[in-house]
Amino acid sequence: MGRITGWSGVAHIDMRQSDDDGQLRILEVNARYWTSLLGSLMMGVNFPHLACFAALDVPFPAPNYSHSHYYELGTALRRHLGRHRSRGDRPHLLNETALRYKLTDPLAETVHAVRETHLWKLLHLRVNAEERARMVKTLKRTLRI
Repeated sequence: MGRITGWSGVAHIDMRQSDDDGQLRILEVNARYWTSLLGSLMMGVNFPHLACFAALDVPFPAPNYSHSHYYELGTALRRHLGRHRSRGDRPHLLNETALRYKLTDPLAETVHAVRETHLWKLLHLRVNAEERARMVKTLKRTLRI
């Protein structure tokens, strides 16, 4: 990819394989780490660590990775609670999601959850008057004020 585009750095590339002809199709490229980064770590590839070696021009062996499944936690929980539970294709929550990382660092998860609330956004984000009014109305209804 770097030879074709001239890009050097972190890139998250979404690809799908066509059912028709088996060819890989690039859907999008984002110059950032991705939400499945912990999934890569669980498979044995620590991309930020390898990026540091590459940036310092320190040689490193190819990572010894494994093939397995990784699910976003919400998807795994829906599979556990939904129609899939009777078919036996439920993800293992500790081995196939980032749950164990979330449990070992609950403060980070709490901060993330708080930052997603309407109150946090009202206090810390610049939103237009219409959006602010909608958020205040929702908060009042939620808090029964």
